[in-house]
Amino acid sequence: MYTSSKAGRFKDAWNLYEDMDKDGVNPDLLTYNTVISVAYIWIVAKDVLSEKRIKIIQFSLDHMFKNDVIIDLSTYALLVHGLCKSGHVEEACLYFEEMVQKGFVLWVSTSKLILQKLKSMTLEKEKKHIEKLLTEAQQHAM
Repeated sequence: MYTSSKAGRFKDAWNLYEDMDKDGVNPDLLTYNTVISVAYIWIVAKDVLSEKRIKIIQFSLDHMFKNDVIIDLSTYALLVHGLCKSGHVEEACLYFEEMVQKGFVLWVSTSKLILQKLKSMTLEKEKKHIEKLLTEAQQHAM
């Protein structure tokens, strides 16, 4: 599935995901992250926000929780990056805040991206909130 998606064969990757369920194979964290990543790639490549793709992402997250698959740092970063790149910066802020509250060590690229997007969209209040979260996270890390 991962290889198909990296090769741009998104339909094949999705078919493999659906086959897993039919064959009784429970997806793992990498599988879910791949599904979420592919959905965001479709959104950004088409430069359009498809409700179907957002439903795929939401379905994947719901499915992860139902199957007790714990979201890790890479999943949060993937969500924040995908939401920022698809223009849903305010929603990205929610995942970013959750990521900080759970004590994850933040990736510099994720922090920079969300701050740049907030600045470019003149969302100053949200930008200050994220900066405050970053400061608090840095203080806890020391």
